[in-house]
This record gives sequence, C-alpha cells and structure tokens, in this order.
Amino acid sequence: ADPEDSTASPLEVPGQDEARLTLARVQEVLESIFQFYASQGAAALQEPRLTNAKFTRIVMDAALVDEKLTAAKVDVTFSRVCGNNPYMSLANFRDAMVRLAAIKYPQLGRTEAVLQIFQNLATFQGQTKDVFSELDDAVLNLLEIARPSLQILYEGYFPNFVGKTTRGSGASLSRAADKAALTPMVAERESAKRASRAQSEAQNGLVQFLTDFEVVPELLPKSGAFAVFREVAKASSVPPEVRRKIGDEHQQTAMKTFSYCHFACSFPVMAQKA
Repeated sequence: ADPEDSTASPLEVPGQDEARLTLARVQEVLESIFQFYASQGAAALQEPRLTNAKFTRIVMDAALVDEKLTAAKVDVTFSRVCGNNPYMSLANFRDAMVRLAAIKYPQLGRTEAVLQIFQNLATFQGQTKDVFSELDDAVLNLLEIARPSLQILYEGYFPNFVGKTTRGSGASLSRAADKAALTPMVAERESAKRASRAQSEAQNGLVQFLTDFEVVPELLPKSGAFAVFREVAKASSVPPEVRRKIGDEHQQTAMKTFSYCHFACSFPVMAQKA
C-alpha cells in the first residue's frame, strides 16, 4: 500500500499498555508543537491552524526531510489531509505526521514508524518546569558576573524588548485612544497579533544569536534552539529574587515576552541540552 494514501486513524494503534502510554506521550508532544507553531504569525484565527508553510517549517526544524521524505512529499501530504482547505487543524496535523512517518520509515509498521519519528519531534517538547525556580546559587552567581557582557548582547539582538517607558508619551496616549475606539473583538485580535509578532521576533533573535556564535548547529540543532526558547519563554513571571541576583536593569520592558532575565536564563537551559 502507498504510505502517502494511508487512511488509518492517526495514532490509534492497538498494543500493550506500555505502547499505549508511549503513544499518549506522542499525542501530547504533537499537540504542543502544533499549538506553538499555530500561534506564530500575524493571522488571528478563532481556532489554531497551520498553513502549508508552517507545517513544512515544523518538518524542516525537526530535521525529518531526507531522500525518502522529500520536501515535495511533505507538500503533497499537506494537500492530501487538508484538501482545498488552506489551513491544517490539529486532527489533520496528527494524521499528517502518521503519513510522514510511514513515508520516512516504510520498512516499519505504523506504530514503530510513529515512535521512530517521535525521537525527532521530542526535541520540541521542553519539560514542564519553571526554569527560574531551578536555578541554584552557583548558576545565579555566574550569570551575575557575566551580566555586563550578556546585557550588551541582549540589547543588540533584542532591541525592541529593551524598556522604553520614558519615551513617546504622546504616542502612547494616541495609541491608548485608538485602542479605546476599537470594539472588544477587534482589540483582542490586535492584541493577539502583537503578542504573536513579539514571540516570533524574540525566537528569531535567540536563534540568530546562537547561529552567529556557532552554537547552532555545532553544539545544538536548530530544533533544540527552538526548544530552549519555548522552555524559557513560557515562564512569563520572573521571581523578584532572580531579577535582583542577575541584576536585570530592564525589568520594565516594552514587551514582556523575552526579558533580559529570560535571555540570561536561556544559557543554563542550553547547557543542559547541548
């Protein structure tokens, strides 16, 4: 049978209890990946969706493309699971990943192929933990010592995230008036767009920094860099003691997505993954 024409229910494979638990973990990781990539970009949809470009980006970031699973086959898979719909739902995404697994590992059964491709996808899923609470005094001391250099790097790679609370008060009032004139639905959509753009900009800044300093791909794959960003950025609240210890001079940032503390604390996370 042609693996690209598979119509089996995605990730519903009978087997032992241990296999079922593992496949449940695959489901969780797939949903986490889908939600993250679906949140990127300017489009504010009522439900999370992936475009063809974002779906392809996931596959490329996970280093799944090779001589068997070509970029062309990824594009065909999107078309086959979505039909004429330009957006991919979570259910479509799960179906597509099962199809890609069958294409990439034709010698394996469906369960084994899905679990094999999971080894690549697992790098997208950070552990559910607070990276700030896990920093011990030794790490905090090192980050405190390195603060002058790290702060210069942060301001260079994340210029739009440095605090500007004392500038542009007239423009701020104008923006506030414009926001008040918007309907609640439009205001919410605009807010979602700004948050999405900020998150995308911060992620690109971190990946560019790691690439410029040859951390990616020499010490960490690009997918690993994305995992570092997600793990650090999901901690939206930085404990006051961490800010005091690290010496963050930009506690009042223009955008809260990726503060200096987030940038500094990404280093110990990188060290764990490298």
